[in-house]
Amino acid sequence: MKQTIAEELHGHKVLIDPADLQVAIATSGFGAKALRFLQHERFQQYEVEYKCELASHLRKAQNALLNHESSWRELLKRAINSPEDNIINWRLREPFLAWCENDSDSAKLALEALWNTMVPIKERIDAFAGKLVDAGIKQPGAQLCLTSVLLMPAGLTDCPPVRTKVLSTAVEKLGLSTIPQDTSVAERYTLFMDIMDSLIEFSQDYSRPLKNRLEAQGTVWCVTGGWKTISVESISVTSPDELDEEAEQDILAAAHEL
Repeated sequence: MKQTIAEELHGHKVLIDPADLQVAIATSGFGAKALRFLQHERFQQYEVEYKCELASHLRKAQNALLNHESSWRELLKRAINSPEDNIINWRLREPFLAWCENDSDSAKLALEALWNTMVPIKERIDAFAGKLVDAGIKQPGAQLCLTSVLLMPAGLTDCPPVRTKVLSTAVEKLGLSTIPQDTSVAERYTLFMDIMDSLIEFSQDYSRPLKNRLEAQGTVWCVTGGWKTISVESISVTSPDELDEEAEQDILAAAHEL
């Protein structure tokens, strides 16, 4: 049976013990702040919907490439240049797209390998990161960002995008040890997913828990400074009891509509 991304990452090398993550999320206030952003009326619009749209654009390019259609380069260019892609910085976008255009055979092979689900995801990530050196993208942080975006079509709720600054800021706010410089791109990626999973677990005691890693990623982006014009203090917070009461009212209303 084919494994999901989440299952593939289970049992990987642990940079930070999950138990330490759980304690840090609870005691640092990080988790509570993240869940306040989840209650913002425009959270889904600002943090979820456009990423789903970007993943859809990328999936078209992925399908074209895997079906050996020459349109894959143009479709990938459209996706990465689309308004929905506010994740990849233009300094990465330009050399990557130039590589796809000028050395398309190598880029195609690298992308095929990244999207080959028969190979463990950690191996695919580090192999693709190595290939990005040919495009002049040599920094692990830059490689992480670009690789994680290109993994979005594989299952967005399992593998949301990662920005290195968001990861390092999250680790700092959690009061945990800094990430060693020699940490591989795959290890950085899986550390971020560990944080997402720990945050999801923390949220289960709340009336509105996180549904998946994509929502968790959105809240972490907010807590680490993604919403510069909206502070967590400005968000009207509904108490757990009020949320339960609203949920009960929704259930009763739905029953009357049947």
